[in-house]
Amino acid sequence: MLNGPEFDRAYMKTMVRDHTEDVAEFKKESTSGKDDDLKSFASQTLPTLEDHLKQAKSIAPKEDKQVMSEKPPTGRTSQQ
Repeated sequence: MLNGPEFDRAYMKTMVRDHTEDVAEFKKESTSGKDDDLKSFASQTLPTLEDHLKQAKSIAPKEDKQVMSEKPPTGRTSQQ
């Protein structure tokens, strides 16, 4: 189990990764989705997700930011 700064680093790394994946999925849905209501929801929600990603990146430790920016999202790998 992680505690203190180790937990904080791991948590923020996860937040950046998850928000990066979410932004990519919402962008795709907002441009090429088939359901108009879902496309509209994705388009309206996307700016909020992008803002959350920006905030998460600003909080994440610098060494993690470089690693995270080098790896494009490949889809969710964690269990939901």
